[in-house]
Amino acid sequence: MTSDPPSSSSQQSGTVLVVDDEATNRALIRAILRRTPLKILEAADGLEAIEIAAREFPDLILMDVMMPRMDGLQATAHLKANPALRHIPIVIVTALDSKADRHRGLEAGAEDFLTKPVDHVELSLRVENFLRLKKANDELDRQREINEFGARQMRQLSHFISHEIQAPLRQIEGFATLLKRHNADKFDAKGRDYLARVVQLAERLRNLTQDVLAMTRMDADAISVVMIEPASLLLEIKLERSEALHQSGAILDIGALPKILGNETLIRQLLINLLDNALKYADPARPPHLQVRARREGSIWHFEFEDNGLGIPAQAHKRVFEMFEVSPNRPSGVPGTGIGLALCRKIVETHQGSIWITDNPVDGLTVHFTLPALPEEPRP
Repeated sequence: MTSDPPSSSSQQSGTVLVVDDEATNRALIRAILRRTPLKILEAADGLEAIEIAAREFPDLILMDVMMPRMDGLQATAHLKANPALRHIPIVIVTALDSKADRHRGLEAGAEDFLTKPVDHVELSLRVENFLRLKKANDELDRQREINEFGARQMRQLSHFISHEIQAPLRQIEGFATLLKRHNADKFDAKGRDYLARVVQLAERLRNLTQDVLAMTRMDADAISVVMIEPASLLLEIKLERSEALHQSGAILDIGALPKILGNETLIRQLLINLLDNALKYADPARPPHLQVRARREGSIWHFEFEDNGLGIPAQAHKRVFEMFEVSPNRPSGVPGTGIGLALCRKIVETHQGSIWITDNPVDGLTVHFTLPALPEEPRP
């Protein structure tokens, strides 16, 4: 059995199932809740309550205990055993008021317990609170499902990039490099220029796919954290980028940097991107001079990655951290995906930090980013 819903269904705050074998008790509860825009359903026993709940999925159930066919405690246990219905909050409303009765109700799975005769104000407030909580939980569940779906899609995209794009791309780049190295003399000037462009474009596409792959993996997977020494990571990166640093005449000064908790792969990628970006925007009139330092500011470490390059116009300082945005003063012929700094922001924000750019007083710019600091050890 069900009661008629309020006339203005668009303003309903939820659906409540009232379960009681006494019609007068159901009518009383309906009268108490009449000022709240609810859809009220009614059941005369536990079996009927289970049937209606499975069909209507109410937001709250007010359950009597002593009823024919199936009592309220049995019905509650059945509802809580059903994965599709266990999330519905149940409030036991009964004349039984001993501690043992309350314990049996809670053991059956009920969320709360009200004693008859019910206080009108208390019942209204309990119903409003449970409906508000149920709505919040439903929204969390919906958001969780959206996030899980998005993570699955990202994992599929990551797999596709890894196996269907990177593998043939590596072959294109490898064969083009071999052709340039061993057979360049067989081409005329125009052919050698075309071959150099193939190698350059393949490298650019490789960098793009690696950045996109890093971004998709961050969205798809939970990150693990370990103790990291950024100074050691920078020394390793400096060795890996030794050829580029040597060709540009760059100097990389690494100051005293703290240990941090973070994901080593992501922090390494952050430092690589910042170094590559500084070299990319180096001023051709002078060798790049890069300085990395950090200072503690309360509960965070404030890192600074300073260069003496071409800089970025002030109006673009925020925009360059967006996906596919490149600096308006990018040097001619210098490839850029518009993902590198966006990935930096994603990495920093994943670590509960922030990142921004400031202009240096003379030349170049400084990229600032913050990361949580480890708790300071108490002094003896």
